[in-house]
This record gives sequence, C-alpha cells and structure tokens, in this order.
Amino acid sequence: MKSQAFYRSATWALLFLNVSLIAVFLFSRPGPPVNRADYGFLDQAIAILDLDDEQRKIFLGEARRHSRALDEIDRQQSDLLKPYFFQLTSTAENVDEAAILDQVQALERRKINVTYQHFQKVKEILKEEQAVYFEDFMSKALDIILLDLKKNSE
Repeated sequence: MKSQAFYRSATWALLFLNVSLIAVFLFSRPGPPVNRADYGFLDQAIAILDLDDEQRKIFLGEARRHSRALDEIDRQQSDLLKPYFFQLTSTAENVDEAAILDQVQALERRKINVTYQHFQKVKEILKEEQAVYFEDFMSKALDIILLDLKKNSE
C-alpha cells in the first residue's frame, strides 16, 4: 500500500510540474527584441580597453548618453521623413523637399559629430597603459557601425 501511495504522489507531482511548464511557455511573452550587437559590444569594449570599475561606470554612462542622443536624432529624422514620403500618396500637402533633405543631412552630420565626441570621451578616460588598446576598440566599433549602416542600406 505504501508504494501505491508513493506512486500516486509522484504522479500528481509530475503532472503538476508538466502543467506548470506548459503554462509558463504558453503565457509568457518574450520581451522586445534586443540589439545584441550593442550590448555584446559594450561588454567587449570594457574587456578590450581593460577598464577598471570607475572607468566602467563612466564608459557605460557615456554609452547611454550617446545612445539617447542618437535615438533623439533618429526620431527627428523620422518626423522629417514621414511627410516627405507621404506626399507621394496625397497631392493636397506640398512639402519643401529641398529643406527637408537639408535638415536630414544636417541631422546625419550631427550623428557623426556626436559619435566622434563620444569616442573622444572614451579615449579621455583611458590611462596611459590602456591607450594602446584604443585602436583595437575603434576597429571593432567601426566594424559594428559600418555593418549597421550596411544592413540599413540593404
């Protein structure tokens, strides 16, 4: 009789475990997609540059500021380009194409300047013995930036 009670309890426990796992898979939703290249590169950059804890905090703060600045510029570009392209669907709205393209070009220039300043700040936080790693860091950073540009153009 004891073994029968054990098997009954084990059966109920396994059934509960299976139902719980199925519920987790059915009712949990994945979060927003994460650009793993960016996050992975932050970890790589910290390792490449051999940053200490204080430098790491500064570096991550600068990376967040840089990312927010680029997001804001992208938002501004999107706001400019929507009416530019939607004019194709409607003849009622006239848009100054040249002015919009000039503004978009100015925003692209600003992106480049913001990124250049970001890299300058990263270089400034390095100690003398870490400066030799900066070239490798820049090489990998530019590979990622140019890869993103290549993906966006395709």
